[in-house]
Amino acid sequence: MPKLKTFHLFFLFFFTVIYQVYSQDQGINFYQNILNEITAQKGTLTGKIYRDVNGNGTEDVGEPGIENVSVIFVDSNGNGQTVQSDANGNWTEEVIAGNTLILIDNTSLPSGALLTEGTEPSTINVISGGIVNAEKLGYAFVGDISGHVYYDVNGNGIQNGLEADMANVEIIIEDDYGNSQSIFTDANGDWSIQ
Repeated sequence: MPKLKTFHLFFLFFFTVIYQVYSQDQGINFYQNILNEITAQKGTLTGKIYRDVNGNGTEDVGEPGIENVSVIFVDSNGNGQTVQSDANGNWTEEVIAGNTLILIDNTSLPSGALLTEGTEPSTINVISGGIVNAEKLGYAFVGDISGHVYYDVNGNGIQNGLEADMANVEIIIEDDYGNSQSIFTDANGDWSIQ
């Protein structure tokens, strides 16, 4: 461990000398930004993104995490970084202490995602050397489904001219998680549900 500390001190000293030479001669603050990043106090942010199966805005037992969601951070120095949620929907990232903006890349969410728990985007104060838990983000998924019901007299799977529409037929839709909704067909045999 002492060798590693010596290396860090040497690197910091060397970097400071290089910075002073370049900044005096060329007015460049690029090296100052790098030096600030290296010497900055950092903290750890953690969070979770989950599928709110029943849409109640609370993570219930058995509701799965959402994998591969891109979480974007903009730290107190204005620098950005991105991390992906893991198979359980969890993410962890080390950032510079201070206020950090947290955003979700909505294009990385499955289609039909609707935020039910948490705030997005949000800002959180990261404590140097600490672990800060960001609020959970829950998403329910919505979509449209529709259909048409008719008497298929000849059994060919196509509605022919004389085959009548079926009005007032109950349609029950069940998702992968056992949630169900029902709707009745209209006078033309059509139905649509979200």
